[in-house]
Amino acid sequence: MGVFIGADGGASKLMLCLSAGGTRRFSKVPQCVNPVVCGQSVSADIIIDSMLELCEREGVPSAAVNGVFAGIAGATERDYITMLKTRLQKTFPAAACGVSHDGENIIYAAFPESDGVALICGTGSSCFVRKGGELFRIGGYGAFDMDGSGYEIGRRAIAYTLKSYDGRARRTPLCELTEKLAGGNCLQNLSRLLSLSVRETAQFAAAVFEAAAENDAVALYILDATARYLACCVDAASRYFESRFDVCIAGGVGTNKIITKKIKQYALPQANIFTLTKEPAEGAVTKAEKLYDERNNS
Repeated sequence: MGVFIGADGGASKLMLCLSAGGTRRFSKVPQCVNPVVCGQSVSADIIIDSMLELCEREGVPSAAVNGVFAGIAGATERDYITMLKTRLQKTFPAAACGVSHDGENIIYAAFPESDGVALICGTGSSCFVRKGGELFRIGGYGAFDMDGSGYEIGRRAIAYTLKSYDGRARRTPLCELTEKLAGGNCLQNLSRLLSLSVRETAQFAAAVFEAAAENDAVALYILDATARYLACCVDAASRYFESRFDVCIAGGVGTNKIITKKIKQYALPQANIFTLTKEPAEGAVTKAEKLYDERNNS
């Protein structure tokens, strides 16, 4: 049956899945592996070291691995794909190896053999379309395109709370929840807040989700704007299809019940929208298996 490793990573974490003998084992590493954020060498080091640790834990020699695929947010940064693939091939010499963006993980988890749309909404956001064996990208262009993401939700929470201090915005429970995460008054902590990483800023999305659950009008407005943007991505994907098409939502932001409901409300009716029920890393395993089969059948 073979031994395969799949990796799904972004600005907040790395999730690994090792498939051997029909059994799947997972490992979560709470570190950034997006090369745009943490750097290419750091990203590759974390991914490879974590894979080797998982293999050692499960008693699998690196030489026994048949296929490896890493779907990493930010992978299209310069020559990162070539660099990481080369290092993976040296680490797992018998394996068919591949590297791409994290959208492929969702595609292969939700649509292993069919066309569809992957809407990724986590720390960052992006959308990928598979049509006729080809992949097309919609959005997710780094710092220039952060709408629909946990980062943007968290940034808006901090920005609104700051405005509440000088009279540009009224105080709501969202402000108190944001201040709790900030460790006090946001204005007094401004220099620290300005130095937050993308991942750290995204953690403030939790304040918005909590406030929205209590019907805070400002929090609901922020989530509504997020859902409208994500629905716009779905609508943009519709041009690749002549009729009804499937859309799989993945990521902590997109699977929030309020946002999911609103995306369905705002998106075109021909979009069949559902939430991913598998770990994206399982999709990466499926891709690794396909790479192995393609190599052996070529």
